[in-house]
Amino acid sequence: GRSHMWLPGFLEQRSADADKLTTAVGKLRAAARWSDRHLGKHITVLVDPPAPRFAALAVITLCATVPALELVPFASSIPMGTVVLFGIAILVRDGRVMALAWLAFVVSVGAIWSFWP
Repeated sequence: GRSHMWLPGFLEQRSADADKLTTAVGKLRAAARWSDRHLGKHITVLVDPPAPRFAALAVITLCATVPALELVPFASSIPMGTVVLFGIAILVRDGRVMALAWLAFVVSVGAIWSFWP
């Protein structure tokens, strides 16, 4: 719910060489252009408040399942992939991605149920 970006103090005090940063920005520019063209203000009701709070509850629920899923190799990748979708949806404020994240949440819960020891 913050209106500005927050970072822990040890990250705020970090620095990087300008050359390395310029190289990284150049490599990411194509992905950023694609993202700007295709992601954004779609189905905003799924990303406007209070929807991100419900997404946060879904993420917490998925994260709570991860320790037990570590018993099955790569099983924790299922909920973590869904967490990534929720993060992208909130970051770019695109309801289509949020809808995809909720669909993945339902599929993840079903998959977790089948893996649960």
